[in-house]
Amino acid sequence: MALIPMALFLVMDKYRANLQARLGEYHFIANDAETSGGTADGLTVFLANSDGSVVDTRVYWDDATYLSGSSILPDGELASTSAGKHTWGNFTSDSIGNNAYIDTYVYGLASSYTALTAIVSDDVLQTGIDGTLSTPQSSSPGSSFTISVTEPDNNILPASIETLSVVVVNGTTAEQEQLTLTETGVNTGIFEVSFATTDIAGAGTNNDGDMNVQSGDTLTSTYQDQLDSTGASVDVTTDTEIVGVAAGGSSLISSSPTSIVADGSSTSTITVQLKDVSGTNLVSGGDTVVLSESAGSLGIVTDNGNGTYSATLTSGTSTATVTITGTVNGGAITDTASVDFVAGAAVVGTSQITASPTS
Repeated sequence: MALIPMALFLVMDKYRANLQARLGEYHFIANDAETSGGTADGLTVFLANSDGSVVDTRVYWDDATYLSGSSILPDGELASTSAGKHTWGNFTSDSIGNNAYIDTYVYGLASSYTALTAIVSDDVLQTGIDGTLSTPQSSSPGSSFTISVTEPDNNILPASIETLSVVVVNGTTAEQEQLTLTETGVNTGIFEVSFATTDIAGAGTNNDGDMNVQSGDTLTSTYQDQLDSTGASVDVTTDTEIVGVAAGGSSLISSSPTSIVADGSSTSTITVQLKDVSGTNLVSGGDTVVLSESAGSLGIVTDNGNGTYSATLTSGTSTATVTITGTVNGGAITDTASVDFVAGAAVVGTSQITASPTS
């Protein structure tokens, strides 16, 4: 058994050890800080660049542990928000900040890691249950989506609601967000978080809970399953494509094959690839696509669930060049497709010989 602070002993069981690393720590010491900002905002610290500009950062403070205050922010708050500013006291001689030095501090980088740990009596390999990570195939810029992990192994305290971490990285900008997923209820083993995005080009601030995205970006979510069914620690990843709404001016209509026999039964597959205004392929379904033909007969349009829609064109019995047009969500698709209905090969049994004049 291992001895830990407060004279508690760890019995043989599974535990979750939380480790946190913070780099670039900067402290700002203020005297008589109850006058800083009055009762509205208060003291905060921004990250300064060499050119004199400032950017948002997360501010931490603790006046409760040693100073008999009431505020503690172990996870930090953004300096630009009211929660990221603080004032101590109320301008009276007996307030906590009166003629006292208050320490407010920031971290350049912060990361936490939770390790699943087991205390056992032998060297038998410990195995778990494979965790699953779920994110939507696609999301639009500026919207939020749900990230879900099903992980029974992380349900260590059956009477408590627990948490785990997922990291999301924007493959275009390299911005990353470490998110805390909360168990949906006591003893469910299902952990979720709503992840917000902002429709802005370029990388935002890492680990501020909101990611800058543009159409065409790919967001990769990673969850570390620390004990899978083989006893190994593996990374589970999923991708979410950032796409806008379907745009008729960018979407494409195609046919395959482009030439079929005009026999009343030959077919060609008509496919619509929906794209957003930037030309990025949509990768999920749900839009309304309607197709029309100038000859022959089109079947029902099928939503393939991946941003494409298809229908079957059956030929008529007369040769023709058929034009296929379409709409998406009521708006015209500017692209068209064509299929040629052509005569088939000569058949001896049905071919005829005629003469004119006959005498």
